[in-house]
Amino acid sequence: MLWRDTRLRLAFGLSIIMAVMLFVVLGQADADSRVPLAIGFAGLLALLQVFILIRGKGHQSALLKAQQAFVDGRYEEAAGLLEGQLEQYRANGQAPDLKLLTVLGNTYRQLGRLDESATLLQQAIEQFPNKAFPVYGLGRTRLAQGNYDEAVRLIEQALKLGARKAVRADLALALYYAEADQSRIIEVAQQTGRILNVENYRALMVNYLIATHTAEAQLAKRVMHNSAAGLAYWQGEAKRHATTDFGRRLTSDVARIEAILQEENSGHE
Repeated sequence: MLWRDTRLRLAFGLSIIMAVMLFVVLGQADADSRVPLAIGFAGLLALLQVFILIRGKGHQSALLKAQQAFVDGRYEEAAGLLEGQLEQYRANGQAPDLKLLTVLGNTYRQLGRLDESATLLQQAIEQFPNKAFPVYGLGRTRLAQGNYDEAVRLIEQALKLGARKAVRADLALALYYAEADQSRIIEVAQQTGRILNVENYRALMVNYLIATHTAEAQLAKRVMHNSAAGLAYWQGEAKRHATTDFGRRLTSDVARIEAILQEENSGHE
């Protein structure tokens, strides 16, 4: 909705304030002064609104470019754009917004800057409580750091706060590395498997967990074959976090996934 745009709310609020001020001033002015005063107030209001909207548009444009760079895997570019915005906020004595903090925190994670990622995402949670976006992001960072129990807690919290149901795939992986009860791991993995249009990389991982922990191996392996395009994501994750316990465990699981996919490919020849 347009009303969620901070720039529009600010411009609308400014209009109300200026209208009240104009009403008061005109009530005290003589007849000859009222028209020039009205024109002057209207011009000032227009200039202030244009400034607010243009300035906000520049920020939104940079954020959108950074988000696209993140999606494309151009993490250094995304970080540069977001850091520039963060510096502007600080220079103006303003608190950064939720999206900026969270996307930059997620970007730092993808660059392997895990401590910086955790710091920014924790700041976002404290500044904007009860928002799923940063809670999930911090859960992913704790997973990458090898703090699996904390990752489980945060991702479960994000789901309760309204995160997408597909996030259960990340919860299943966190439970697996936390060495949780096997029935719980499979329950969450199977819940994810029933979601329509889940991303290939998530479908690949949850069906890998199902294939290696249940009697439904053949069906799960067929789904893995159909989701093989998601393998590149996990290969990238393993490489990015190669020096952490998470990265080492994931490297081992990626090798097993590759072996299963190779078996499936051989069976389809």
